[in-house]
Amino acid sequence: MNRKYVEPDLDEIRKWSEKETGLTAIWKHPNAPRPPRPYLSVNILSFENIHKQNQFEIDSEGNAWVASNTDLTVSFQVHERADEPDPSKALRRARVLRASLDLPSVKDSFRNTGIVIRGVELLQDNPLQLDVEYQGRANLDIRFGIITAMCDKLGIIESIEATGFVDGKTVAVKEESEG
Repeated sequence: MNRKYVEPDLDEIRKWSEKETGLTAIWKHPNAPRPPRPYLSVNILSFENIHKQNQFEIDSEGNAWVASNTDLTVSFQVHERADEPDPSKALRRARVLRASLDLPSVKDSFRNTGIVIRGVELLQDNPLQLDVEYQGRANLDIRFGIITAMCDKLGIIESIEATGFVDGKTVAVKEESEG
C-alpha cells in the first residue's frame, strides 16, 4: 500500500508527566523491568474520533489526505514506595501533575507538539494492599486532543488517449498515467 499515517509524538505526554512529577515515567506495558518506586506509569486507554473526517482535495502530487479530530484518554498511575510513611503522597503527586495542566507554559508546550488538553476525567487515591500494609497509589486520567491524518497516494494522470467522434470528426487523445 502506498499510504502515510501522521499523528503527534505521543511520547511527549509521557515526557511531560516525568518532568512535572520528577519521577521516572514508563509506558504501562513496557515488557521490561519496572523502575524502583516511586515511579509513574502511563497508559493510553482510548482513541476516539470526535467529528466526521475531513477529506481534502487531491493535491498536485496525487495525494488524498483525510484528517480526524481525535480524543485520547491517558491514564497516569503514581506508584509510591511501600515504606512511604505519608499515605497521601501519591495523591499529592497526581494533584501536582493535574495542576500543571493549567499553566500557560504547559498548554503552549503541548500545543507546539500538536496536542491539546481537553479535560481531566479522573483523579483518585487508589492505594494497593500488600499483605497487611498499603502501597500508596493514585490515578489521574486526562483527555487530550490530537489531529490524526492519513494520506492515500493516488498518483497523477499525465495524459489521456482516447478515440471518439466530435461533430462527425474523429478525435484521438492519448493517456499516460503515473502512480
